[in-house]
Amino acid sequence: MATSYEHKPTKSKYLTEMSRPVKYDTPLKRSMSGYEIEMCLIDGRGDVSQEAGKVIERILKQDKDFSITKEAGQNMLEVMVLPHKSIQRTALQLIENVEKVQQVCEDTGLAVLPLGTYPGTFKERIFLSEQRYKMIGKTVGRERFDFYSSHCYGFHYHYALPKGTYNEKEGFVNNNIYSKIKTTLIDSYNFMIAADPMMTTLAQSSPFEGGRYRAKDTRMLYWRGGKKLKAEGFGQHIQMLAGLQPYKQTMADLLSSIRKKDAKFKKMLRDSGAPESFIRKKHILDYMWNPVKVNKIGTLEQRGMDTNYLEINLGITIMLKFILRAIQQEFYHVIPSDFALEEPFKLEGNVIFIPPHTHVRNVWQYQSAYQGFQGAEIAKAIPRFYKLARKLVYKSYLPALRSIKSMIDRKQSLSDKMISYVKKKGYTLDRPIPKELSRSLSLLHAKKMVREMERTKKIFENLD
Repeated sequence: MATSYEHKPTKSKYLTEMSRPVKYDTPLKRSMSGYEIEMCLIDGRGDVSQEAGKVIERILKQDKDFSITKEAGQNMLEVMVLPHKSIQRTALQLIENVEKVQQVCEDTGLAVLPLGTYPGTFKERIFLSEQRYKMIGKTVGRERFDFYSSHCYGFHYHYALPKGTYNEKEGFVNNNIYSKIKTTLIDSYNFMIAADPMMTTLAQSSPFEGGRYRAKDTRMLYWRGGKKLKAEGFGQHIQMLAGLQPYKQTMADLLSSIRKKDAKFKKMLRDSGAPESFIRKKHILDYMWNPVKVNKIGTLEQRGMDTNYLEINLGITIMLKFILRAIQQEFYHVIPSDFALEEPFKLEGNVIFIPPHTHVRNVWQYQSAYQGFQGAEIAKAIPRFYKLARKLVYKSYLPALRSIKSMIDRKQSLSDKMISYVKKKGYTLDRPIPKELSRSLSLLHAKKMVREMERTKKIFENLD
């Protein structure tokens, strides 16, 4: 590509002993990105529809290879795009896939919702024909699983693991590799944890659920739960498997953590009476719901974002993609430091400084969920995150970041816009909103998503 990013790294004075090895003067691999988007179905009145199974069946009859699947709730569907080296191509494929889903829904009087939660109330129904949903429900609690899994809709980003770190035959991370490559994986993993509250704030679209205001990012509370967020949720009692995790120092630390999580869930399955045949088939990387995880398809997966308009979700992932590219292909280092409490995401030579994970998990994560852009620490950190990305993103991709830049300048997420809409209708956040308002909010954003898709598609088509 002719155009490159602005930053030209010099050797950092902090890490002179970790300069780039001579044998890797050229990129190790092409960076590859993939996507998953979960969406809730609504009908023509703005109520939740439980017709996901029929919509998926209709789409697969038209194209048996279409990347769409059931989620736990019968009101949900998930559209996927496998990782590809061109993020432009991958993004356009996702846009076209979602457009096809929208068209099939429109033909049947339905629509898809670009939000992290449905604003109103509905009674969940689960695809109990799927054994994995039966087993998870039995293990974590039927009522808990049924509610939270069908009321939360997220956008997941996949970035391929560094070359040689994933053994496809064994389906696990390979520890017997050159130490520099191990470092790029740990640096990527830690950076994604540090960046999680930035991404959740930019993507937040779930202030209302069940007819009430919950938080700027209700989906985060509902899915992660736990003491750090002071919230009940799916992961409330299984933070090891669902919470935002600490950084890792070495590959051995990461692999040990994965094995402990695998052992924990297998024990939970046995304690709940799950058949041994199901437990034996469990992949070591399955049934982990942390916001950052190593996926069994050989990627690092970021699972923290709410479903939002694709221009927002894709813009955020472009920033993350180019930062990860610099870490993995050009050996930028990621260093936790007290210094980064005041200057988060500072780039010094080829070193990116991130705050201690305790600050990320205890302060940033909490402010992202409850305050968003109005959180003092978040308001300071997000522009710095954008500044870092701006230096590393190819100039030709900058048009895809305009909506992100506008959001940061205005300090207004989609959640903020939804709150403003409800207030303008004469309602306060401390009282339930009427069902008609929940319906109108849902219809408003479902219709707007249809119009927004065409504009987003043009932006990505015009990227060089």
